[in-house]
Amino acid sequence: MAGERADGPGGPDGPGDDGGEGGGEDPLPFGVAGLDDRLGAPLRPGSVVALSADPASPSEELLYPPAAANPNRYLTTLRGAAEVRAHADRTVDTGSIDVREATGSSLLDDPAGSFSGLDPRSVVVLDPVTELEREGRERYRAFLDTLVRAVRTTESVALLHCLRMNPRALQRDLTLAVADTVLELETYVDENGGPVVTLAARKARFGRAPAGPVPLSFEDGPAVAGGSGAGTDTGE
Repeated sequence: MAGERADGPGGPDGPGDDGGEGGGEDPLPFGVAGLDDRLGAPLRPGSVVALSADPASPSEELLYPPAAANPNRYLTTLRGAAEVRAHADRTVDTGSIDVREATGSSLLDDPAGSFSGLDPRSVVVLDPVTELEREGRERYRAFLDTLVRAVRTTESVALLHCLRMNPRALQRDLTLAVADTVLELETYVDENGGPVVTLAARKARFGRAPAGPVPLSFEDGPAVAGGSGAGTDTGE
């Protein structure tokens, strides 16, 4: 399935980019061995990262390692907290993941409260962001503005899980415009009928442009396919 466009702001309605923040400190570890080197270290302090993927893909498994490898806040708007922990427990230490249930309305009504008390250099996961994108444009834009201020103030990273929808989520252009990095997970079948999964950085506002898509395997948690390292990396 073709990826969503992520090549610039969505016109005059898109949130502004002041170009002077984000990416100035050491990147936060992604938590998957070898992936930072292959993707140009996408988790830059003070930045927003969008992970775009099909709903039937294993994209959820890419949310757990960054959370487990850093101080974190995991906001789940679809699955229950217990379900998230049970799924993540297959590959990471869920005792280190602060999973909180939220709704689109609660996050939009009080965005500042949702991010208060955030530890420095945290990873804030929003899984998924679709429910918020379906709300009014101005409310969602105000939420994104608050999110950007929160991660820049604390040198944290927001990781937004962007499921591709048909029809497309109403405010997805705002999400991709404000995102400093857009990662696209693609799945397809090779000539032998086997599944192939790749991850690529399609937008990298503060990092170097990677050479191309990175092949991944998910047999025992996410890993760079064919790499010397496998599984998750705590970043310690």
